[in-house]
Amino acid sequence: LTPIVLYHYRDELRVMSHTDRLMAVFAGFWMCLHFSLIALSLENTRIAVTQVLVNTSPLIVAILETVFLKARLPRIVWIGLFMAILGSAVIGADGFLSTESILLAAPENLGLAATDTGNPTLGVIFALVSAGAAALYLVTGRKARGTVSLIPYLWILTGAGTVTGIAILLLTATPAFGHSTEAYFWLMMLAFGPQLITHSGINYAVAYLPATIVT
Repeated sequence: LTPIVLYHYRDELRVMSHTDRLMAVFAGFWMCLHFSLIALSLENTRIAVTQVLVNTSPLIVAILETVFLKARLPRIVWIGLFMAILGSAVIGADGFLSTESILLAAPENLGLAATDTGNPTLGVIFALVSAGAAALYLVTGRKARGTVSLIPYLWILTGAGTVTGIAILLLTATPAFGHSTEAYFWLMMLAFGPQLITHSGINYAVAYLPATIVT
């Protein structure tokens, strides 16, 4: 993104307000924390449990958007949110309490079996905090995207996320080098697919729709 931003968006960066710049940086921090906590959760519990709990973020977004951004959400949205959260709670509790859950017991090659090591309770906590971080990332982004165009916003967002990620690697003494070629391949796929394409789409949408609807 850097060559594109420096060539096409230098004027916008120059006139961008300090508040908008700070909002984009904070959003990048929360985004990185969200992904990092997902990784920590996956070390301790099943993918399905992590995903169900992380997907409670729309309810947190709705609360934050209503309280801080003064958004007015239709009643049908709140009904849908609570139905989704209730369903997540049922599935999550089933996977957490049962060692051989009908809903979650799956072939090893699907990656849904319980991990051999780790603390399931800790995995649940990491997933829930990750949901909160995701909510803060999107609500902050919603505020910033009202005045900042997509590409400069993504540049600041992912730049701040990169700095945060490096800090986490250093603080946890996690090596960034020496992994297998296959590992780096899948990391690149994550960066170009879910991150650059999907999350760019999400950050495009929050400029035009309430963050609750986007989540």
